[in-house]
Amino acid sequence: MEAGPIVTSKQREAVVCGVPTEVVCTAFSNSVLVVVTQYGKMGTIVYVDPSTVGDSVGRPSLTTKVLLGKDEPLVHVCAKNLVAFVSQEAGNKPVLLAMALRDKTVEGIQALREVIRSCQVWGCGGKCPQQPDPLPEEPRRMSNVTSALSSPPAPSTPGPSMAATLASAPPSPALILLTAVHNTSEDGRQFFLTTTAAQVISGIFVWSALIVTFHQIYTHLRNYTVPKEQRYIIRILFIVPIYAFDSWLSLLLLGSHQYYVYFDSVRDCYEAFVIYSFLSLCFEYLGGESTIMSEIRGKPIASSCIYGTCCLQGMSYSIGFLRFCKQATLQFCIVKPLMAIITIILQAFGKYHDGDFNVQSGYLYITIIYNFSVSLALYALFLFYFATMDLLRPFKPVLKFITIKAVIFLSFWQGTLLAILEKCGVIPEVQIIDGKEVGAGTVAAGYQNFIICIEMLFASIALRYAFTCQVYREKKENSTANLAPMQSISSGLKETMSPQDIVQDAIHNFSPTYQQYTQQAMQEAEHKAPGENGHVASKVDGPTGRKSKNIEKRVLIVSDEEL
Repeated sequence: MEAGPIVTSKQREAVVCGVPTEVVCTAFSNSVLVVVTQYGKMGTIVYVDPSTVGDSVGRPSLTTKVLLGKDEPLVHVCAKNLVAFVSQEAGNKPVLLAMALRDKTVEGIQALREVIRSCQVWGCGGKCPQQPDPLPEEPRRMSNVTSALSSPPAPSTPGPSMAATLASAPPSPALILLTAVHNTSEDGRQFFLTTTAAQVISGIFVWSALIVTFHQIYTHLRNYTVPKEQRYIIRILFIVPIYAFDSWLSLLLLGSHQYYVYFDSVRDCYEAFVIYSFLSLCFEYLGGESTIMSEIRGKPIASSCIYGTCCLQGMSYSIGFLRFCKQATLQFCIVKPLMAIITIILQAFGKYHDGDFNVQSGYLYITIIYNFSVSLALYALFLFYFATMDLLRPFKPVLKFITIKAVIFLSFWQGTLLAILEKCGVIPEVQIIDGKEVGAGTVAAGYQNFIICIEMLFASIALRYAFTCQVYREKKENSTANLAPMQSISSGLKETMSPQDIVQDAIHNFSPTYQQYTQQAMQEAEHKAPGENGHVASKVDGPTGRKSKNIEKRVLIVSDEEL
């Protein structure tokens, strides 16, 4: 079927559900071309030829090609809805629809119908009023566009030739924007984050960070002399391998159905675990809750805007203060995994897209909840450090505190900044990667993962100096216990991975029964069997290597103050 001459061409700009929208309708004598652009999102090409299925436009022969943006079922539903409407309004003519939708709600589609209706210049029954004056030569070239309508569409989706055909359309703003973005996306096939150079550079930094960190973890397990402290140190150190490898894997899979969302959820869950572990390590440095309370009880809280205690003026330290610090960090350990699960569910249903602050997207609400939760946890760390600054000074907490805050808080604000840049249009709306269309949110997440891969090497070096093993190595050298190296490493690693202390701590801090009690940990040794010489060792008895294990018991001490 050959495309006839142009009959009319009209452009209309309107605001549809708060989104600036541009519609260009070009009516040929026997076909219709419609370009719909909602700024910021490009673009699906749809072709319908009702003549292939008779007069029924309820089930048109529909072929869609998502050139740019996310290929999701909802896009095709909107495309089918609009193209059937346009075809019916034009008297069941074949329609080529190039659309770019930001708002795919029912209300948005209905409003868009009205804009298209008002833009169309043909009358009822499919008869197009003749224009008295011929169109300029340049719009006449639009007949080239409908050359794609000369034959029925193939069963497969249209190829790049259709996009190339659109490029020859008249230079109206909508078509110029569609062509420009498409050309940009073609160049995006050489997108830096998917190049071998980016993958190799990030890989070198990641594996260097892994080597540095795993060596440090090994030295702590090799000199596992103070389990109550080193348990938390090893947990903190594991943030580098988890962050680095997770980010690198997400970078390698960039554009593959947004799998990075699932990997990043695991990474973010461990982030909450690290904040809790650092606070618990500070508690252990100072001897536990009861020891800390004996040092700070009754002291007035100094007012400081830097540490956020200006609103606590006139108050004094109590067991309630320590309880708040623990509860504020533990809630993050609960909220973060919960938000990760919700993110995965929303992602599966297409309701979560990184950087999408639309009120209908789950990203906005998860970001708000996450921001509040992480801010509360970090605020609790600030308060505890401010209260025990002098007591912690022998343990050199400043480097530890700054390093952990930098790893967690810097990555968080990097992600927030990239989301803002995406919203402002600095990060391209779409990129074509390995022939697949990805949104700007995925591109921003790719930059975030690449930056984290680089940063983790520096984080591993900083953590190596912040949580040095020298003190524990000296304790082992001065110890008379006969330790079996490999057994102590395996048992220490097993103890580090056990979440039993977290569950116990959560019960103690949130249960109303224990609100007026402080905990005091006591370490005992449980022996499976005596050694050959009957000598009692802290970890292993004698050269036979028969096992013994440390049992940590927590004693509750009644506090003499009201919460």
